Amino acid sequence: IHFYKRMKTIFVLIPFLSVALAQNNGGFLSGITGAFNNFFGSSSSNSRPAQQQQPFRRPPQQQQSQQQQFAPQQQQQQSFQPQPQQQQFAPRPSVQQGSFQPVQSRPANPPAPAPAFRPQSQRLVTQQVSAPAPAQSQSTRVTGGTSLCGAAAPNHFWTDPKDQKQRGYVATWKIGCTTFQQHEARAYCNSMNMEPVSLDSPAKQDAFNRLIAQDAQRYFWTGGIVDHPNKVVNWANSRATPVPFSASAHWSHTGGAGLPQPDNRAAGENPPHPETCLGILNNFYADGIKWHDVACHHKKPTVCEPRN
Repeated sequence: IHFYKRMKTIFVLIPFLSVALAQNNGGFLSGITGAFNNFFGSSSSNSRPAQQQQPFRRPPQQQQSQQQQFAPQQQQQQSFQPQPQQQQFAPRPSVQQGSFQPVQSRPANPPAPAPAFRPQSQRLVTQQVSAPAPAQSQSTRVTGGTSLCGAAAPNHFWTDPKDQKQRGYVATWKIGCTTFQQHEARAYCNSMNMEPVSLDSPAKQDAFNRLIAQDAQRYFWTGGIVDHPNKVVNWANSRATPVPFSASAHWSHTGGAGLPQPDNRAAGENPPHPETCLGILNNFYADGIKWHDVACHHKKPTVCEPRN
């Protein structure tokens, strides 16, 4: 019973004692502990406050420990600072750059196979191939010509149906040479190993009539030699076939004297000029493209043909 009474008094006095002790010792908990000590009369009450003071002084240690704990965090932050992604990203470009530089250095390696790609044997082959070219060009060179006209390559081609061979011809009006007398025209063709054209077949006659019509050329010399006494046309090209007057349908029905061709009218002039050369005239007397016997001193272009 006495114990319960003392406990009631303790609970009543605890608030007052705690306030008083808190003011002296500086804390509510320390006041409560002091009240217990004073109430029970314990001799160890004097030592406990010292122990309580010591724990109260420990917070600096705790602060220091907290600071020390915080310091590692700062150190961790410091240790985290040297690990920025920039440093990790910085070496990577260097690696990429390093890897890219070898790529630039790799093209330096191809010169090694390059000498193998340039063998001298191939150069010799190309020289051997190109060597015949000058020989061919020399064979195709055009030689000849006279003071009236320079040599020319064939500029008209026709296939003879008799042998199905295509041959090249030189029409001098195509190269601007139009002032040959008949003997000058023959000399020009001979300079190129050719002859004035021989119209010794109906197919060939029609072909060159079309040529003169196509080019709107007024006239040209052939290689025909008109033989009035024998009434035949021979050709300067010895391989050509003579054509009797009656075998050609291309003679004109008129001329300078209004007579059918051949009429040899200039042979009666003073001085006489026998009309022994065969010319092709393009509607010269409003008669179409026709054959005319003409005095050989007139000036005209010509057509040269191969002698074969």
